Amino acid sequence: VLPQPGIPTAGGVPGAGLTAVGGAQDLQQATAAAAAAVAAVQAGVPVPGAYTQETSLKKEENVTISGKDDRAALMKKLSQGMEEVSRCICLNNMVGPEDVDEYLEGEVLVEAKKYGQVEKVVVHQTKSITGVAIVKIYVLFSTTEGATAALG
Repeated sequence: VLPQPGIPTAGGVPGAGLTAVGGAQDLQQATAAAAAAVAAVQAGVPVPGAYTQETSLKKEENVTISGKDDRAALMKKLSQGMEEVSRCICLNNMVGPEDVDEYLEGEVLVEAKKYGQVEKVVVHQTKSITGVAIVKIYVLFSTTEGATAALG
C-alpha cells in the first residue's frame, strides 16, 4: 500500500486511520453503530459526542496556550470522553476501492495478528455522504488489549 497525499499513516500502515468503533464489543455492534451514525448525519441529526467545527470553536473560545504544560492540559481536556475501549477497530482510508481484492482480508489478518488474537476481519465498501467510494476494514480482536495495542 502506497501513502496517499493528505492521508495519515497509523500503526505503521501507510494511509490507515485507526479508530475504535463507539465502544462496540463485536463487529455486528460496530457495524450497526456506524450505520446509525451515518444515517443520523445524512438526516441532519446531531450525533452525540461528535466533534464538529462548531464544538471545536466553542471549546477554544477564550483559551490561551502559553507553554507545553498548558498545551498538554488542553489536549487532555479535549480528549476526555473519547477513551472508550473496544475489541473492534476500523481501518479507514487504508486502501482505495480499486485496491480491494481477494487477498486484502488475509493480508490485514496477518498484520493484525501481530497485536493479538483476531476473531474476524471484514472489508466493507460504501460511499461517503458526498458520494465518494470508501473502504472500511473492521478488525475484531479477541480482547480489548489486542485492539488497544493495534491503535497504539
